[in-house]
Amino acid sequence: MTLRPLGDRVLVLMDPEPEQVRGIIVSAGKPPPQNQGTVVAAGPDAEGIKKGDRILWTRWHAQDVEVDGVMHKVMKAEEVMAVLS
Repeated sequence: MTLRPLGDRVLVLMDPEPEQVRGIIVSAGKPPPQNQGTVVAAGPDAEGIKKGDRILWTRWHAQDVEVDGVMHKVMKAEEVMAVLS
């Protein structure tokens, strides 16, 4: 399935959550917060945000959507706090 965001919305693939084994987090370092990810697609009015950007967004303003069996977030560009480098 192809999903093309409209207006100023962006489609984001979230960073993977750290693996847990019996309640213990197994990770090479500090796990990233679950409000970071990579832009998969951006609507025509999403100024300053493009496909491939790694972004940080506000936690409560994104909608979950499943694309080809993988969970993504859809949000307005104004909910993006920063483009990470």
